[in-house]
Amino acid sequence: MRSPSVVRVAASAITVAALFALAVVGFGLWRDGWWPFTPSVASATVAAPPTSDARYSGVVRVQEDAACTGWLIDTGHPDGPAYVISSGRCAHARDLPPTGVGLDLPATGQVQFGLGRGTTTYGVRIDRVAYTSMNGTDLSVLALSASLGELQRRGLEAYRPASTPASQRLVTAVGVPVEGLSSTQIALRAGQCQSAGSVSLLEGSWLFEPAVALHCPGVLVGTSGSPVLNRSAQVVAMLTTTTAGTSSGGDCDLGKPCELTPEGTRVMTDQSYGMPTQGLDGCFGPGRFALGGECPLPGQALVVSSVQPSRAGPGEPVSVAVSAATQMSIRVGVASLTSSNACEQRETYSSTAAVGPQPTRVPVAVPAGAGRYVVCLADASGRWTRVPVERLPG
Repeated sequence: MRSPSVVRVAASAITVAALFALAVVGFGLWRDGWWPFTPSVASATVAAPPTSDARYSGVVRVQEDAACTGWLIDTGHPDGPAYVISSGRCAHARDLPPTGVGLDLPATGQVQFGLGRGTTTYGVRIDRVAYTSMNGTDLSVLALSASLGELQRRGLEAYRPASTPASQRLVTAVGVPVEGLSSTQIALRAGQCQSAGSVSLLEGSWLFEPAVALHCPGVLVGTSGSPVLNRSAQVVAMLTTTTAGTSSGGDCDLGKPCELTPEGTRVMTDQSYGMPTQGLDGCFGPGRFALGGECPLPGQALVVSSVQPSRAGPGEPVSVAVSAATQMSIRVGVASLTSSNACEQRETYSSTAAVGPQPTRVPVAVPAGAGRYVVCLADASGRWTRVPVERLPG
């Protein structure tokens, strides 16, 4: 019997290695949501179907400031407190100044597990709102009156955050919508979504950057805070707002967000948006929530308690009420509101002001031309805070 030639053996080895590499790459693309065909996503105004999938047992109905959804985060510390992540608008962030951050706020509500079809509900009290903000992000951290391990021993899933999906990826949004549904229809619902990339977003007095554009079914009242999961059941984003079903109200108002582009703002039809979740597990290093370090959430810098007026007529002076933890000099500037971040650029700033713990009224030189602008305020450490303002046409 003749032995195979060295060339044939080498060729076979290369073929096996190539096939293995293709399998690894293919699995990675599949897990990331890649699909060679454009999916058909159901209407954002029609509720997604109920689900009994046990992988979603850690998705909850949040009943605190509003009817919302949330998800149990895996902090990696079973002996530590359990935390649910939801939208800031679901937990008193709308009561804060536009640039405000709320820490350790009292809570009176609860979260409800077990809303999957055919399961038993289980309520847990919200002990406190550990964090809430709509300043750059729209996110809250709710500390529960149970430990993570206690909930995991009941068979409930806890989720790890993962990187934001690339455009045209398939993901799954899981939430508890309530709009247009009777009490017997309120249940955990899951729908297939398609990601549409990262965008900058303006909604009312808030700027969200980056946000994630998503085409999802059933983005109704109650779904703010819904986790968006990849095929490995990792949370890659969290639903917060949508333009679906919104016909009344001005562009860029609360409930009718605008995307920022180099040409200005635009409202996208039936478009939903989420907040990135990558790195959130870095906020729970010792098993308890804390800002700083590897936590990507913004802390409190300068506080803008009001913009007067936020929509100014031709020639009308504009000012902002600013406060800081200590007395300091800040830099002040104004730029057109586009997708580029003008507040990072030194040339944006044209004046200074002295501010301290008490709000100080600071004038800002908003250009005379009609349009939307951003007021940039940089503190002594170089951290910047921004608020939108609009100049109305004559």
